[in-house]
Amino acid sequence: MSGIQDGRRERHVIYATAHLIIPLQQAVFWGVLLSILVHGLVTSSHEARLTQLMPNPDGSVTEGPAPVELAGNAVTVLQVYGNMTFAGPETVESKLPSAKTAEHPVVILRLRAQDTIGSSFHCGA
Repeated sequence: MSGIQDGRRERHVIYATAHLIIPLQQAVFWGVLLSILVHGLVTSSHEARLTQLMPNPDGSVTEGPAPVELAGNAVTVLQVYGNMTFAGPETVESKLPSAKTAEHPVVILRLRAQDTIGSSFHCGA
């Protein structure tokens, strides 16, 4: 791992130093604020995206952009990449293809690359 995610040790040094220099209540406040900001930077750097997986005659799979509209009487396989916490599910939902004009469309939403999925990722009625 690299970049911001490696900063645990540095954050602990900053927190410990802050506890020695400023009053405890302020140090805790700034520590919490810093943690929220760092978490926001880490999660926003992995914006959710959606691609379509299409099988080839030779058995391989080609990845391409997700369609704008679903085809009728067909199966569409969509792969989700990116962070699925906080606003990730809403981003994916906004990028899903429209099924308004399609008759009997089927969508397979593939989440294989996901390490974690937040509690906001659910199917609405």
